[in-house]
Amino acid sequence: MRVIQIFLDNSLRNFNYILYSEITKHAIVFDPFSAERIVEVCQQAGITPRYLLNTHSHPDHIQANNEILELPEVQNLSLAHNEVFQLSVDEKIVCLHTPGHVADHYCYFLYEKDTMPGVITGDTVFNGGVGNCKNGGNPDVLSHTIRD
Repeated sequence: MRVIQIFLDNSLRNFNYILYSEITKHAIVFDPFSAERIVEVCQQAGITPRYLLNTHSHPDHIQANNEILELPEVQNLSLAHNEVFQLSVDEKIVCLHTPGHVADHYCYFLYEKDTMPGVITGDTVFNGGVGNCKNGGNPDVLSHTIRD
């Protein structure tokens, strides 16, 4: 399992993430802002976008959803709290509801066999901080989410 991080040189300083299986070469696109850039990166890496997952519904995290879903064979995944998605026999994602930044926020914990090499946190956790609550969030809920 590998994660490709794409920095988008926009005013919001977003990142797009592509998680792919080294076994199947199938990819999950997270929070697409630029479908064109995602397709370009997937082609360069020799991987196929197959799934779409969003951490939350802010416009900068769903901007390119429709374009990604128009790609051949891409399915929209909607995982519930504690739901597991098996990317391959040894690779899985566990979804956790992580409200606070917004009520509909989810983080995705990545597992290879029984090891957790990473997590897709959306706007819940950043390098050196946590997500803001300025656009529909709740600081008390976010504090609870981070503590738990």
